[in-house]
Amino acid sequence: SRLSGELHYRKQQEFGRLKYDYWQLKESWNGYAGYDAWFDRTLSNADLVSAATYQSCVPGLTQLLASANGELSRFFAAVKELDAAERRSICQ
Repeated sequence: SRLSGELHYRKQQEFGRLKYDYWQLKESWNGYAGYDAWFDRTLSNADLVSAATYQSCVPGLTQLLASANGELSRFFAAVKELDAAERRSICQ
């Protein structure tokens, strides 16, 4: 339909703007290219969901790492012990 075609076009415009903004921001990073591969490919809604999920998990995982005194082996052991409900609550 015409509406779905227009929606697809507008969505692609937004993804293009996101990529443009990334490349503009990257210029201030002194050559850091850690996200280039992600932005070099065709982006989709699933990519945005994965990035949002990651962002929502950072505070809880940071707290879990702090409770492990920054020791990665203890942190990873604690992560493995989380049940499904605990994993969901960390990423809230």
